[in-house]
Amino acid sequence: MAFTNANKDLFFTKNDPRDLRLGDFAKSFEVPIKEDSFVVLGYPDDEGIKNNSGRIGASQAPDVIRKYLYKMTPHFLKEDVQPVIYDHGNLKIEGSLFERHEFAATTVENLLEKSKVISFGGGHDYGYPDGKAFLHKYREHNPLVINFDAHLDVRPLAVGSTAKISSGTPFFRLLSEFSNIDLSIMAALPWVVPSLLLLFDYVHEIIDLLVMFVYFVVESSNLFAESLNQNLNLI
Repeated sequence: MAFTNANKDLFFTKNDPRDLRLGDFAKSFEVPIKEDSFVVLGYPDDEGIKNNSGRIGASQAPDVIRKYLYKMTPHFLKEDVQPVIYDHGNLKIEGSLFERHEFAATTVENLLEKSKVISFGGGHDYGYPDGKAFLHKYREHNPLVINFDAHLDVRPLAVGSTAKISSGTPFFRLLSEFSNIDLSIMAALPWVVPSLLLLFDYVHEIIDLLVMFVYFVVESSNLFAESLNQNLNLI
């Protein structure tokens, strides 16, 4: 299992040092990577969405996001603060969804040793491997996971007698596996509250879950801002 090489045609540039774009700072992934660099990963996979009877299409997202992201103008223009962006390409869709998640988690955790990781696309089930890598890497620092979504995505794996990973299960899996998780869910819609009650039936002994309902404007509390600041300092 592996990641494909990044498509360099997506590294947008105007070839103008007076009009730099993010694509000017992007390069194909190479080892060793520089300390405090950024690494971009793509998950062109919507099997988890299909398993949740959702609308497919997220598999196309990684390169579409790159197309527009790399055209953006960065705010850091001083030579001493210019970033290094390694594009690791897209995950090859082979093996089972479970195997892809495990490979993605291992990859991300290794990358976190020296870099900040940004992943694109795929179903929301990939919140699990990314979250798993982050929680394991910073397990001794009370890590905070933030989910901006209209849904909680805490559905249990059991469907009848068959376990099925889907875009609705990532945070149930994280909550079930990690006792050190601090999970904040923002922008959840009111009618997902029954899912929250179901969640507590399963994991109320290992998590104090904070759910913030945000409709039009996200207003962070002092507690949330403090926790976010502490965790950003770890990255």
